[in-house]
Amino acid sequence: MKFDLATLNPNLVRMTGIGAAFFTVTLALILLQPSAPKPAPQPDMSASLPDSNDENTVARGDTSLLGLTEAEPTDPLSATVLASLASNAPPPAAASDDPLRSLTSGVLASLSGNASVSDAPRSMEQLVVQALRQGQSDAYIDALVNEAASTGRIDVPEALRTNQGRVDTHTLLADLVSKSSPATTGHVTDTNAKGVEVRVVQRAGETRKYNFYTVQPGDSLGAIAHRFYGDALFYRSIYDANRQVLSSPDRVRAGQRLSIPEITSG
Repeated sequence: MKFDLATLNPNLVRMTGIGAAFFTVTLALILLQPSAPKPAPQPDMSASLPDSNDENTVARGDTSLLGLTEAEPTDPLSATVLASLASNAPPPAAASDDPLRSLTSGVLASLSGNASVSDAPRSMEQLVVQALRQGQSDAYIDALVNEAASTGRIDVPEALRTNQGRVDTHTLLADLVSKSSPATTGHVTDTNAKGVEVRVVQRAGETRKYNFYTVQPGDSLGAIAHRFYGDALFYRSIYDANRQVLSSPDRVRAGQRLSIPEITSG
C-alpha cells in the first residue's frame, strides 16, 4: 500500500512543522551561546602567612609557660656571670652535702663547660643555667625560679628562702658573680648599711669587735652572709651562732637581731 502525504491530516502536518522549527531554533541558540568565563584564580593564602622561622615569631618553650617576655639584661648580675666565665673558668668544686654549695658549683660547672641542659629543666640548677645561657635578665630569672618553686617543681636551698617566702635569686646571682670573677683583695662590710651594728669592747687591754644585724624585710640567711662575708656559703656560720633564735636557715624573720661571728681565713 502506497503512503500518500496528501491524505494526512493538515493539522498534524502543521504541528509537525512547528515542532521541527522550534527544535531548530533551540539548537541554534545553544550552539551560538558564548562559553562561560573561567573562574578567577584564588589568591595563594600561603604567601601571606609568616615563615615559621621568622625571627619575630620565635619563642622559647619555658617562657610561654609563664607568660613572660624575653628582655635584654637590665641588671648587671646575670650578664656578669657569663662575662666572667668567658676568661675565668672556676676549678671543679668538690662534692658537698650542702645544698647551696652544690647549687652554685653545679651552675658554674655547667656554664663553664659544655654540659647539656634538658628542654624541661627539673632542678633549680638546670633552670638557672638555661636562663643564663639564654641571656635572660635578673628580673626574668627571679620570676622564673619563684614560679617553679611555688608550684613545687624545684627544691630550693634553705639559705635562699627569704623571710617573705620567696627565693632570693639576687643573692644567688651575686654569689655566682663573686665565684666566677678573679679573686679580690677581700670583702669589706658596709657598717653604715641599714640593720648593721658594730660594737667594740675593750677588756683587760684587749679590743674585740662584735657584729650584729637586724633582719630586714626580704632578707635570706644567704643574703646576710653575702653582706658580711662576701660569700653566701658562710650562712651556716651565722645559723650555728644563732641557733637559740633560728630553728632552721629558712626561718629568719624581719626584726630579729642576729650575732654575726668573725670568720678567720685559712
